[in-house]
Amino acid sequence: MGERVDKRIKVGNAEMLHQLFGNLDEHAKAIEKEFDVALTARDGDILIMGEDENSIKVENLFSKLKNSIHSGEKIDRQKLDYYIGSVKLGDSEELSGLDESVIAITSRGKLVKPKTLGQKKIL
Repeated sequence: MGERVDKRIKVGNAEMLHQLFGNLDEHAKAIEKEFDVALTARDGDILIMGEDENSIKVENLFSKLKNSIHSGEKIDRQKLDYYIGSVKLGDSEELSGLDESVIAITSRGKLVKPKTLGQKKIL
């Protein structure tokens, strides 16, 4: 077993914190269950308490989720589960370019983006 550590992530505002934790903390509970960590929101920050390896993975996950939110994406349960799986497999570095990729623009001006790394590789 690894050493227990506490990590702190700066969030910035309550809206971002709400998007990261989800409605009724649904996302936070899923992350706690998948990585065996405890998450706490304090003073606009997220505190991660758990084993060193898991805490690093969760810190990386929140970084990717924050980048996704900054690029205008909404985090739903499906996207969260996809990000969790990618972080667990070590594919999280490839996620950073996923939200910036645009496949096409519709006649109404809406951007069409890939939702998975597989879609991005094909196109």
